[in-house]
Amino acid sequence: MSGYDFRITLDGAEVRCVYDSPDSGRNEVRGVIRRESHLETIQVLEQWLKRWERIADLEQRGRITSQPRLTSSRALSLLVPDTFKILGNHLWQLALDGPPGERLTQARRDQLRSDDETGPRIRVRLVFEDGAQDLAALPWEFVRCPDPAFYLATETNLVLGRFVAGKGESEIRCSEDEKVRVLFVVCLPTTEDFTAERQEIRELQAELEAVTALEIEPVDEWDPAEVVTRLRGFRDRRHHVDVVHLVALCKDVGGRPQLYLPDGHGGAGWDDPQPVVDTLTSERAARPTLVVLHLSDWDQDPSEHFEQLAPAFVTADIPAVLAMQYPMPPRKGRAFVKSIYERLAAGERIGEAVQLARNQLFLGVQLNRQFGTPVLYLQSRVDGNLIRRAVAPDADEGRLEAPATQPQPRTPESRQPAGDVRAVLLRLLGNQGTRTPAVEALTRWVRDVPWPDDPGKARQLIRIKRRDESDDADTRALCELMLGEIEFRFGTAG
Repeated sequence: MSGYDFRITLDGAEVRCVYDSPDSGRNEVRGVIRRESHLETIQVLEQWLKRWERIADLEQRGRITSQPRLTSSRALSLLVPDTFKILGNHLWQLALDGPPGERLTQARRDQLRSDDETGPRIRVRLVFEDGAQDLAALPWEFVRCPDPAFYLATETNLVLGRFVAGKGESEIRCSEDEKVRVLFVVCLPTTEDFTAERQEIRELQAELEAVTALEIEPVDEWDPAEVVTRLRGFRDRRHHVDVVHLVALCKDVGGRPQLYLPDGHGGAGWDDPQPVVDTLTSERAARPTLVVLHLSDWDQDPSEHFEQLAPAFVTADIPAVLAMQYPMPPRKGRAFVKSIYERLAAGERIGEAVQLARNQLFLGVQLNRQFGTPVLYLQSRVDGNLIRRAVAPDADEGRLEAPATQPQPRTPESRQPAGDVRAVLLRLLGNQGTRTPAVEALTRWVRDVPWPDDPGKARQLIRIKRRDESDDADTRALCELMLGEIEFRFGTAG
């Protein structure tokens, strides 16, 4: 194998970390879970985290801030950015502080020393056995190593996901042609108070329909018979569904998820989601490879924890599930979802596409919970893509070269490059919502560097910059983001 693969299992009071490394094969270390020292603090911080967007919204509207003339840097006075740092540190100390965390940080150091941005990559999957189900609902996507300081969810050469215990590994299927087919199901009430939410979803669908290689088939309201008909239509056309995208309201009731569903009499109410799972996975020949659980929100009853439904889809043999554990603001949520689909349609692997999108959320709005909102369940043996590339980077991990009869992979032209390397990087840095010192310094550096026409040589310059700035976490993260953007815009040649 060409990277590190960590499977970290929590059970009772013990942490078992089984990992594969490029130089020493399979290894195992153990640690302890420290509930008494950290669990209560984490739960209190998460309650604060759940209210983050609502407080931000109120303050931005001037309902709370007592001095509306304050500059924007002080307008969000009640939103304490150290919330994420403290929460993330406690999550690390709860389960990873010890041999498992030491092996993980050593793998990251080895990766940072590499001059090649493609390796050795690190894959981390968290597994929660029966003795640690009380920990499964915690927001592990905010876990943070205190020293050296980094969030696992924002490292672009690392993929953070979860794995369902007791369920075997499965494989991610590649589409037989160059199309990513999406059954887009909107499970929201049709009443007037959801008009804005439905309009937001329609705008998202329109943006996705413009993405090359995406085919969107919408279902505008929850109707099990109609969903089954659509799935059978895919089967009859000899296609499977690559993605089922489900937009819904979800909440935690006694540790179990419930969805807001039509009641059959013109109304709606909170109900068991299992019939929805059964319907969406009922046609084996058209069963999706990826399920996206898109959490909507409303004022009457806060929506949360859509990720709690993900294991039910994994149990139904879905190899990958991406879920939102908190709602995102409409604009950010739409940008996040579009970014994921653009990368999947360009042949990116599922885990890497999600990780890079998290990184963009973190860098774009650093005083927000959005980077830790996406939860990825990966039940597959290796991270995989929905459409083939000409040559897989990790052929030794089972990703095959596309047959000669397959359509050619997306070229730089079909990726819609935005101009030369300097223009692409300046646009990327200019889109970062917070003008941090790292953003300002890198912007000056990008303007001054004589960039070569060859994207491969441009990546080499960025790798050198990343290595030179290895002590600056913000600059290093931005360099990794730039490397990913060049690969996305110009391809991997060179």
